[in-house]
Amino acid sequence: MLQRIQSIFLLVAMLTNLSILILPVWTFMDKGQGYVETVNALSIQAQQPGEDKSMTAFDHPDTLKMVMHVSAMGLSIVSGILLLITIFMFNDRMRQKRMAYISVILTMLLLVCLVVLTNSGPSIIAGEMSTAAFGFFMPVVSIMMIWLAINRIQKDEDLVNSVDRIR
Repeated sequence: MLQRIQSIFLLVAMLTNLSILILPVWTFMDKGQGYVETVNALSIQAQQPGEDKSMTAFDHPDTLKMVMHVSAMGLSIVSGILLLITIFMFNDRMRQKRMAYISVILTMLLLVCLVVLTNSGPSIIAGEMSTAAFGFFMPVVSIMMIWLAINRIQKDEDLVNSVDRIR
């Protein structure tokens, strides 16, 4: 039963979790010098007049930021794969619901990693202004979609139980 609405909610949640890998999460700007640093879960790009720097999650000079960067990337991938598996567990609704709860926890941990990663400021350049980008809010959207899917799974389970009582 892949055409159920909770499958669509879970698919949207999976796509929003995986979109953190490519969407910018945070942007640091220094307008006086023309520096811009963009952070996503895979890399950090710094653009300066005349040169561009790019750093992956694994070669970060700060150990805490490297751990948070790699954790954010890993949690995004693991949560996305878990949500994909959850979509195909439609025969066992209670297990599907448990897997969705685990995905909510992983997505909350991902949000914590993104907050810690971006809280201490830029890593390559010194920025004056920082703003949350579109990707920073994707875990929140994902949590809402998973929560809607859990509610729909519970409604399906209640419907099946009510039909069983009638028999």
